[in-house]
Amino acid sequence: MPKNDEKNFTFNEKNFLSSYEKVLGRIRKVNFKNFFLYKGEFNESEKEILENFKDRKISIANIDCDIYNSTVDSFKIIENFLQIGSIIMLDDYNAFNADNLKGQRKALHEYKKKTKWIIEPFFSYMYVGQSFLVVGNKNL
Repeated sequence: MPKNDEKNFTFNEKNFLSSYEKVLGRIRKVNFKNFFLYKGEFNESEKEILENFKDRKISIANIDCDIYNSTVDSFKIIENFLQIGSIIMLDDYNAFNADNLKGQRKALHEYKKKTKWIIEPFFSYMYVGQSFLVVGNKNL
């Protein structure tokens, strides 16, 4: 977990810390194919992530980064790869007691104001997860 101002012990800096090598080893054990593993935070890996996305479009974006800043960075990266019908899954959308001024809720609220995409709630999942569906383009 990167340094953040969320003020929640679950999301304290360095929680969930692991090494790149350890994570890569676990992925190899289950024999995943066609995956990319990035080291560091989204803003540090953005160029490499964008290079791997190239001309692809997103069917499902599972954004499991928990906190505001990381979610903002992930939206910046996926913006040009979304399409009508894309599903955005936010695993901690209802964290922080569903406070609209914190975490993924705050990030999505801000993103919806500035993006060209029209995004609507889709379905909830697990304890605090919420998915959203891209249903239109404001520019069309």
